[in-house]
Formats: sequence, C-alpha cells, structure tokens
Amino acid sequence: MQEQILRLILDKLESLENGQREIKTEIKGMKEEIDGIKTEVREMREEIDGIKTEVREMREEIDGIKTEVREMKEEIHGVKIEINRINRKLNEMEIEIKHIKLYQREMKAELIKINSVQNTIKEFIVNVEQAIEKYEEDHKLIERVKKAVGE
Repeated sequence: MQEQILRLILDKLESLENGQREIKTEIKGMKEEIDGIKTEVREMREEIDGIKTEVREMREEIDGIKTEVREMKEEIHGVKIEINRINRKLNEMEIEIKHIKLYQREMKAELIKINSVQNTIKEFIVNVEQAIEKYEEDHKLIERVKKAVGE
C-alpha cells in the first residue's frame, strides 16, 4: 500500500516535471517569437527611416522642378499611406508584444506555483519515508519484546 502511495506521488512528480518542461519549451518558443517580432519592428523602423529620407528628397525636388509637382504629390500621398499602414502595423505588433509579455509573466507565475507544489510533495515524501522508518523500528522493537516475553 505504501509503495503504491509512493508510486502515485512519484508519478505525480514526474507529471509535474513534464508540465514544467512543456511550459519551459513554450516560453522558449515565445522568446523566439518576440525576437522575431523585434527584428521585424527594427526592419520596419529602418524602412520608415528610408521612406522619410525619400520624402525629404522628394520635397527638395518639388522646389526645383515645378513640372513634376503633380507626380511628386501623388508619390508623397502613396508614401504617407504606406507610413500610416506601417505605423498601424507597428502599433498592432507592440500590442501583441505586450500580450506575449503578459502571458509570459503568467507562465512564470504558474511555474512558481508548480515548484511550490513540487517542494510540498517532496517534503511529504520525506515525511512518509521517516514515518515508515519509525514504523519499522517500532515493529522490530515489538518483535524483540514479544521474543523476550515468550522466553
């Protein structure tokens, strides 16, 4: 019976450890996703800087070439639309990063809870082992007393 209890406890511990491994794998995946998003954000910012540079160059050309003003305005309008689209995308990505960070904090809190439960179970196992040792000692003492009384 005691072995079954110990086996159940050990199985539960193994299950908790497997859960921890899965959570750690998920967190690693999230970190990789965040790194990917950061790279995309950095690239988009570089793209925005490039677009801003193009806009400045276009404005300088508008001053010098009046015949191309209409074409330049259309290009600037297109660039502004693209900048707005990129800014919206950046805002969406920043919101997503915040959600991922929140989820990551929640996962860390779960890991802390799991570690606490695991430590409690370990203490329980140690206490059970000590109780078993005490039981065995008491049983041996009773056997010796029985032998002594029987003689």
